[in-house]
Amino acid sequence: MRVHIGLLRRRGLGHGPTALSTRHQITTLAIVKTLFEGNDGNLLLNPWILACLHDCTDELLHVVVAKLTNSITYLALIQPEPHNLEWLRMWQNESWDVPNADVQVEALLRLERHDKFGGGGVVGAFHAAVVREALIRFGYAPQGDFHLFADAFQTFFQLATPTQSFPLLDDTVHKYPPPYPNDASYKHPVVALLGLFQQTMPRGGRWWFVGHLWPFLLERHVDTATLRLVFQEYVLGLVFGPEEDADRTRPLLLDMHATVDFLDAFNSVTAATSAHVFDVWTQVWTDPSFDVPVPVVLTMICVAVGLQHGQWHTAAKRAVVNSFSDLAAAVGSQCFASVVAQSATTLGPLSWLLHAVLLGDLASSVAIPTCHQVLLHVADKPSWTRLVQRLLVVALVAVRDDVSCPASTPTFYDSTTSAMVPFPLRASSSNTNTRSPHPMVYRLQVLTALIQDIRHPPSALFVRRQLVSATCFESLLDLASSTRQDVALHALRLLGELAPTSSHDIESSSPFGQDTVVHVLVRLVSLRQCQVAAAALALLDRLATVYDGFVSAVLLDQCAALDVPTIVQLTNVTKRRLRRSLEGSCWRDVVQFIDRQFLLGMAGSWQDASAQHVALLMLRHLCHVDLRREWSRLICLGIRTLESSTEPLCLIQLDIVLWIVSHDQRHQFRAEFEHANAHQQVERLLSLPQWHVPSILAMAHQALKGLDCYMAAREN
Repeated sequence: MRVHIGLLRRRGLGHGPTALSTRHQITTLAIVKTLFEGNDGNLLLNPWILACLHDCTDELLHVVVAKLTNSITYLALIQPEPHNLEWLRMWQNESWDVPNADVQVEALLRLERHDKFGGGGVVGAFHAAVVREALIRFGYAPQGDFHLFADAFQTFFQLATPTQSFPLLDDTVHKYPPPYPNDASYKHPVVALLGLFQQTMPRGGRWWFVGHLWPFLLERHVDTATLRLVFQEYVLGLVFGPEEDADRTRPLLLDMHATVDFLDAFNSVTAATSAHVFDVWTQVWTDPSFDVPVPVVLTMICVAVGLQHGQWHTAAKRAVVNSFSDLAAAVGSQCFASVVAQSATTLGPLSWLLHAVLLGDLASSVAIPTCHQVLLHVADKPSWTRLVQRLLVVALVAVRDDVSCPASTPTFYDSTTSAMVPFPLRASSSNTNTRSPHPMVYRLQVLTALIQDIRHPPSALFVRRQLVSATCFESLLDLASSTRQDVALHALRLLGELAPTSSHDIESSSPFGQDTVVHVLVRLVSLRQCQVAAAALALLDRLATVYDGFVSAVLLDQCAALDVPTIVQLTNVTKRRLRRSLEGSCWRDVVQFIDRQFLLGMAGSWQDASAQHVALLMLRHLCHVDLRREWSRLICLGIRTLESSTEPLCLIQLDIVLWIVSHDQRHQFRAEFEHANAHQQVERLLSLPQWHVPSILAMAHQALKGLDCYMAAREN
């Protein structure tokens, strides 16, 4: 029989206007009716029946399914709409006696799902016809029993496209009975459909709503009353999961795919419609009487953060992202305020979100507002302070380079599972092509921006205080010593933002005055990595300006073990500090250092990059800053090795002599020059062949002329 029907269809006899086509369709109906009426017991005829149904035209299939459902005893008898073909109207009125019709329908649906006739990935013809009939029945008699159609609904909505489902839904809405006058129990047809599918498919997934009924509602039924009811009663459970699962085992981060799919439906409506829907959504979910579960709030915020990474091609799509981000922020603020009001000791949701953003892989510009949104609600209590400190220490632990490649998509860290959760990609947006920074660079960028934000002074001050705590500060110093130049640079930048800008800003617990800071920064300057060395030197200079005791023997002792260029840079830091502080411990430490190094180097010649080299540079800086009588002993000790020093040291010694004779208007060092035989030393220097170097000769001649004038001034 199936071969007979199929052969007629291939010959074009099943669809043509000819009498032969009509006879073929009548024959097909008769055959199918016979098969159904004889398919009792073990349902052995099901494969034949399904094969025949797949070879039927849509009109015939609709008539067959209507007859089947009317044969089910516990379903209401529905009078089909009269067909425009007379012979088909006759068949509509034909009496069918199908045994166990409900069992046959279920078996045929099951067979089509698993049989080759299902088409694999497309909606089977029998499924589509059954769903159409079920929706027609619901339109006429919404109070009926529809559990028989649950599997058909589920399969249809999983495989169908909106193009296939929208006409059926639209037809159902138009058939739905109008309300009686003053009927308070009346439901909008779309709301009634929501109840139907939710009742018949309690575990059938959420795609029927997210992929079909929600887009259908957006395009055709966006009246305020319906939207309010949908957001009040259905969106929480159908998009974010049923409320009865909201127990202790429920994860804090729910499936983000459903939320993204839910928002994708806005792409098919106008900007005005989107704005109206978001206004209603915001009104409902920010109402104090409406309770949004914490996992839903956290998921909304993460989805908003993920969407903000996309490059949206149209202004309408960007408006959807902005509207949803505003909604997530408003709902989040209410939720966090409620959590803080409970005086919880753990602040679990806030801690989770900070972990998710700070330890994730996101754009810093997007992560920073989210961190602020949390920190604004964190009070400065000891338990909460320790919570943030622990998070920052975890964030500042060095990330292994071999496992820290930047993710290709926005990624969140789920602290409950210790796993990275990627944000679902969508074809409607394209991610930025710029490569994400190293994870540690990202974290340092976020922390730097948090303490720089003048729009949120309380949270900026709170983060600053946690970063200068002992454990966090030690981690920052370790990062400043990282072998990765980008990590070291951002760590130094963050340290620079944390460093006090004046002596008035120094707190008693500030860690920047510690010797450890000097050791780390001096070592970084000596590494000769241009950018890192420059950043470390700038921070040293800043600290030397602020702390009176910062430029001390610790810094000067460090210089004695470095190369000449580094020695010059670090002694220049000391020079600038001397210029800013004409009195105090800084001068005393420098004088003591110079005196000690000159005495230790009494014997032998002085070499480059030695402690005496550092002492000579510092003596020259002392003289350049201020010529004091107290320097006389140091000057005598400093120039006594003029003939035996190396060329760089000899030039420094000559420069000291030349500076004094050029700038000492009171001639207070004449006795010291006489005692040290400075004139004779310079003359002997000119007579030695090894010093016939242009730089030495030029400066020595200038020094001799200056000494002659300087010493002769006593007689005038």
